[in-house]
Amino acid sequence: PSSYKEMLKKGWSLVESVDYSADSQIFAGKSLETVFQNEYGKHITAIFHNSSKSSVSLKKCEIVKFRVEGNSLLSTKAEHGQFWVNGVNNNSAITDVIECLGTPSHFSSITPNHYMLDFFMTPKDRRSGITVWIDIESDCVTTIEFSYY
Repeated sequence: PSSYKEMLKKGWSLVESVDYSADSQIFAGKSLETVFQNEYGKHITAIFHNSSKSSVSLKKCEIVKFRVEGNSLLSTKAEHGQFWVNGVNNNSAITDVIECLGTPSHFSSITPNHYMLDFFMTPKDRRSGITVWIDIESDCVTTIEFSYY
């Protein structure tokens, strides 16, 4: 979905930790989960992937997946804020997700009340493009991931 440089241009900054920084090395074929923050203190999780045959610094790898957690109906935690991905937001019900994205390509039960709905890129490209985490009991979206490897 993006790059380190593009995230900086859009006003996001990498939240460095003891586990990573912009200069951290990612081994060949490996991924690293990071967090970005904007000027309003909102967070988004970004997964960097090194598709090369040697180690590369994080800032030179592509971001292949974003994840936004949190539902404003279930939590007052404002860390992630509002999200809107192809018509799905953190106030969406299960029917809203299916109305916006169609029938899931497949789904799985994580716990008795939590499901993960996957939507493939295209019928021929069976990689997950959007994954929506649903709380069945509360009838709402709790997390959304969107990726492009």
